[in-house]
Amino acid sequence: MPLNDHEQKILDEIEAQFYRQDPKLADRVRNASVGIFGGASMVWSIIGFVIGLGIMIFFFPQSGGTPLAVLGFVIMVGSAWAGLRRLDRSGDSSNGRSLGSGVISRLRSKWQRDA
Repeated sequence: MPLNDHEQKILDEIEAQFYRQDPKLADRVRNASVGIFGGASMVWSIIGFVIGLGIMIFFFPQSGGTPLAVLGFVIMVGSAWAGLRRLDRSGDSSNGRSLGSGVISRLRSKWQRDA
């Protein structure tokens, strides 16, 4: 349902006020990509993680189900790795930095400190 003229005028005023009050944030919002969770690869990573978790939980308590539970765990780890790679590659084109690089950097630095 489209906005009527009065509603469009109010929206334009709010937008102009937003640009005046915080131009840096407005610029980042304007130049932002689809988002971290945009794209099919992140969706498939989440689906794979949930499927792997389900396999692991279902087969672990059963006798003889340990190899399948391990397979579920491997699927979970692979999906998590693919999701983190997706976060690392989803870049913020306005400053050339990757949005997910903070997550990866913190994990790497924590791993190196603990080792």
